[in-house]
Amino acid sequence: MQGSNTQQNLAKKFEQGYISKQELGQLRRLALESILNEFEITPNSAVKVLNTKRTKIDLKKLSTLIGYDIRPVNIRQSFKDMIISAEIALKTASIITTEKDTNEKRRETAQNFIAFIKTRLDEPTYEWPTNLKGNLYRKAIWAYFLDTPLEEVEYTSPLLTKNTQIAKMLADIDVKIANNEVKKISFSSDSALDEMSETMKSRAISKLRQQLKEMQEKVTEEREARLKVEKELEQFKQAKKRLLGSTTCALKAGSIY
Repeated sequence: MQGSNTQQNLAKKFEQGYISKQELGQLRRLALESILNEFEITPNSAVKVLNTKRTKIDLKKLSTLIGYDIRPVNIRQSFKDMIISAEIALKTASIITTEKDTNEKRRETAQNFIAFIKTRLDEPTYEWPTNLKGNLYRKAIWAYFLDTPLEEVEYTSPLLTKNTQIAKMLADIDVKIANNEVKKISFSSDSALDEMSETMKSRAISKLRQQLKEMQEKVTEEREARLKVEKELEQFKQAKKRLLGSTTCALKAGSIY
């Protein structure tokens, strides 16, 4: 209760704008402790401050939750130990996903997909989806594996290209399709739409990159112009000082006579 009263009093000082630096640090610590205590009691409530992959606490999200003008850099500098302890507790409670869990899940997915492909290869009547170019339509086979409608699958998994064994299996299927060794079903229209979408995305990204480049060049030009003006202004000030100095000396010399 006392800690709560202290936090309320400090919060009032903060709102009124006369809190000291030391008191601000104390207020932020109390606010953080309150949040971390909530996470300890109800671990699931910590999800709101985790990063997208749920591998660690997102300090930017946590800063917003704490308030009192705290920034991620303040948390890293002053409360690092508290964050480390909280993350360990959240990993123990299986709220934070460890890198090992992620890798294990990836391996499991790869094994399941390989088994899925091998089973289909053992079925002579299976129809392999093909794209506009007549190759295996990767997005469709991935949708089949996920048992998800094709229109709901936005991207294929990186496993299809990054996993050496999977990439080779799919390349072999491309050869079988080309040699008419397997049955196939055309998804030309779907793959054409995909290709069009990718082209449009690429153009949009290219346009944004060009705009960013132009903005960066403009900022550079403005910075150089500002530096030039500042340099000229400094030269003017120095010239003015020299002029005033020489005038003063002349006046002093004239006063002798």
